[in-house]
Amino acid sequence: MDMKKAKTINRRNLLKGTAAAASLGIIGSTTRKAFAEESASTGSEKQSSPFHISTLDRTKEQLMEYAKTVPVIDCHQHLPPEKERLGTPVDALTLFSTYSRRDFESAGRSMEVNYTVPKVPLEKRWESISPYLDDIRYLSHTRPIWITLKDIYGFDELNDQNYIEVTEKIRANNTPGLYHRILRDRCNIKTCLVQPILSEGYRDDWEPSDILTQIFSGYAAWRPHTPPFMQNISEMYDTEITDLDIYLETVKKFLADLKKKGTAGFKTYACHWTLTKPDMEQARKDFKEVLDGKPSTKLLEETIRDYIYKLAAEWDWTVSTHGGGAYMDFRTFDPRTVIEVVMEHPETRFDLFHLGFPFARQFIFIAKQFPNVTLNLCWCVLLSESITRQSINEILDSVPVNKVIAFGGDYYMDVENVYGHLYMAREVIAEALSERIARGRIDLEDAKHVIKLWFHDNPTNIYRLT
Repeated sequence: MDMKKAKTINRRNLLKGTAAAASLGIIGSTTRKAFAEESASTGSEKQSSPFHISTLDRTKEQLMEYAKTVPVIDCHQHLPPEKERLGTPVDALTLFSTYSRRDFESAGRSMEVNYTVPKVPLEKRWESISPYLDDIRYLSHTRPIWITLKDIYGFDELNDQNYIEVTEKIRANNTPGLYHRILRDRCNIKTCLVQPILSEGYRDDWEPSDILTQIFSGYAAWRPHTPPFMQNISEMYDTEITDLDIYLETVKKFLADLKKKGTAGFKTYACHWTLTKPDMEQARKDFKEVLDGKPSTKLLEETIRDYIYKLAAEWDWTVSTHGGGAYMDFRTFDPRTVIEVVMEHPETRFDLFHLGFPFARQFIFIAKQFPNVTLNLCWCVLLSESITRQSINEILDSVPVNKVIAFGGDYYMDVENVYGHLYMAREVIAEALSERIARGRIDLEDAKHVIKLWFHDNPTNIYRLT
């Protein structure tokens, strides 16, 4: 082949590859250098590429800088009250405490040593995970940790030489005001919607209250064989619970009181939904058996949830709905059950979490079709940055822009990782919007409008926040 022609073909392929990488936000420094050298040698290609990397990068950076100025409603957290975090022994491995356990297990790590238990010496726990760090280094789940390590604690890496020093810095930072320093000062988060998973059903110590807003996590309510919850509400309202009707009326009083205290919604789990139809007559019989010590039935649970969904509609209360994930049998995430429930309750507003991973496209079209469904992208960028980036453009193609929430941190004790997760959420949304601008579908002001809606205005409206 003629060398001049070959060089032209190679250059053309390089530009095409660079454009594709740029549109996904994955181009690396080596590719950038090669592209710059090729562009400098030819001159004309820089102008002819519709996805020129410098333009996309510049737009992305503008959008990320703008996103930092927008107050964030964090629409999904499991954070405890700050005093609980401050009273918990923490170390470098605390940063791996929420999601990485299953990633380590997937990589082949033995679970014999629980590296999240502070009673086990730190050195032993570190030795149990350090051989597997490289195996999970590139996962979306772990990326917030590396961002947090660098930006908050000043470390480019975590290794045998510095894990003790990292631990010392984390412990030094574990002091009163931690939540405000991380969530308000670093992240510009206005409030976090906290959804605790508690067998007793509630707690009253959500401090700092200006940054933590409770969503009642209804697991204890709709599975009435959970003894602590039933006992607590029985004592709270001085009521002996002898049948299902009394139970439901007591639950109603309890939830009404929570609403008066500022609780912003009710949490349920689409992964537990079935196609079982509510049946009050049979549910009453099943409840009697629960009182005799037997486990609750699917029919009983569906009947209780049906009752609560109707209350939520009456009270204009959003139902936060866990869907999808990475740690359960995803066959239980059947989107057909979601359609069944939202059609049965057209007056109830359901905020669907996590895009139903791995059924993202199905969840997008459920939100497109039903006016009582919104999409919450919490956890999504941690499950997969790439799928989320692609899904954002599909959402913009299909779903009204007022029905999407951009962010929920979804952490427990490792509050620092909220910073890294939010960085990723801003980045992925900025990348998706930059690509859309490059294609001429929207302009910069449109993209800023979407960012403000998704990070702040939509969640404020969907959860009726003030």
